[in-house]
Amino acid sequence: MIKWVCLKCNSTKLGPSRPRKDDTVRYCLGCSEKSGRLVERMAPTLEKKRMRAAEKGAALRSVRRTRAVRADPSVIDGLDLPLELQRLCAALNFHVPALKVRRGRKSGGSGHAYYRAHRIVMTLLPKGNKASATCLLVHELAHLYAGPRWASSLDGRLLVGERARQIHHGADWRRAYARIALVGYKLEVPTAERYQQGKYFYKELCAKWRLTGSDEDIRAGAL
Repeated sequence: MIKWVCLKCNSTKLGPSRPRKDDTVRYCLGCSEKSGRLVERMAPTLEKKRMRAAEKGAALRSVRRTRAVRADPSVIDGLDLPLELQRLCAALNFHVPALKVRRGRKSGGSGHAYYRAHRIVMTLLPKGNKASATCLLVHELAHLYAGPRWASSLDGRLLVGERARQIHHGADWRRAYARIALVGYKLEVPTAERYQQGKYFYKELCAKWRLTGSDEDIRAGAL
């Protein structure tokens, strides 16, 4: 049994915590007779429970909203990758490709550039930093910027195997990578084949942004 109180006359009456709608404990009969309308009683105990439940629900919703923002795979360390891609393409005067970013759980990030669809798909590790994510973005954008790896023959078939891999990350791609790094970040990346452009660019970005790089970040970025 709990106490029900009339807010007008402060009279109290004990009753169940969940009375029927027509239970007289819900109403102050004396005040109702004077006013000509039903005057409801309130239960302080129930009101306190409702307030606590409302506060708990608001806090839970706030946590869920925060988690939803943090869970956005396209934002890493404050860097919005779709906006970064738009900025790079504007500087290059290049059509902005579609971008899909997701977080992986395995040991290594990956990326893929689709020439015909003009689309980039990136998979990042949760522990990767914004420098490794930027390197992967530049890596895949360089593929689209350099163009597809068509065969030199007249039939125009796509190359496969080792020859395709050599052209895929060949001179055209290295020049495109260096161009994006220079235009987008004011960093010079060597185009010679003996250099590992991704790791070189990653170290330069970490130095520029004052980040602490690691081998794990390099693997996460799939440089």
